[in-house]
Amino acid sequence: MLNTEVQSWSSNKLLGSWKSFSPSIQAEIERNIQAACQAMLETAREETPPKQGEVRGRNMVTGKMAESWQCSYTIEEDGTLNVSLYNEMPYAKFVDQGHNVKKHFVPWLYVDDMGYMSRHIPIAGEKLFGLVVGTKTSYKEPENITQKAMVRFYEVFDALCAETLNISVPEKIDP
Repeated sequence: MLNTEVQSWSSNKLLGSWKSFSPSIQAEIERNIQAACQAMLETAREETPPKQGEVRGRNMVTGKMAESWQCSYTIEEDGTLNVSLYNEMPYAKFVDQGHNVKKHFVPWLYVDDMGYMSRHIPIAGEKLFGLVVGTKTSYKEPENITQKAMVRFYEVFDALCAETLNISVPEKIDP
C-alpha cells in the first residue's frame, strides 16, 4: 500500500500545556480531535472529483480516490499536535495539487452510451482500442482538496473546544 501524505499540519501552540491538563480534559481534547478528523475526511471525500452534480468520468473512473482518504494524528510530549491527511492512491497528489497534462493514449478507455468514461475489461485476443486524453488542456488546475479539508479540521476542532472546554484554538490554518 502506498501512503502518499499530501497534507500535514502541526501546531506547538495548540496544546502547549498538554501535560498540565487533567486526564479528563486530555480525553475530551482527543474526542474533539477525532471528531474534527471525521469532518476533515468528509470534506476530502466531498471535494474529490466528481463533485456533487458533476458527471462520473470527468476526472475519475473508479471512485477509489474518494474512498481512500485517511487521517492520523499524534500528540507529542511537548503538546505539539500533528495532523496528517493522506491518500493511498498514487495520483492523489496530482489531483489535489494540479499537474501538467500530456496528450496520451489510454488503452481500454471509452465513452459509454450515457456519456461516461468507462474501462473495458479486455478478452484474450480482442483488438486493442482506447482513447487519446489530454487534448483539451495542457494543465489540470489543482482541486485543493487537502487544504479545504485541513481548514475544516481546524473549524470543527476550534468549535468543539470552545463548546466542550471553553477554550479557543489559538492558531488558524490559512485557506
